[in-house]
Amino acid sequence: MKILFLGSPLFAKNILECLYKAKYDIVAVICQPDRKADRGGKMHMPQAKTFALEKGLKVL
Repeated sequence: MKILFLGSPLFAKNILECLYKAKYDIVAVICQPDRKADRGGKMHMPQAKTFALEKGLKVL
């Protein structure tokens, strides 16, 4: 089964991780764009995007 995953926050990352560990064919991950956070205004990636990039998945 091919999966196009949509999600950004921590609970979406946990689901994505379970799908990845179960060896599903994840075609790509779609998530919110990076945003500024904290006092310094540093750019932060959504947690699902961070996980996808670590595992070599395509991110849109």
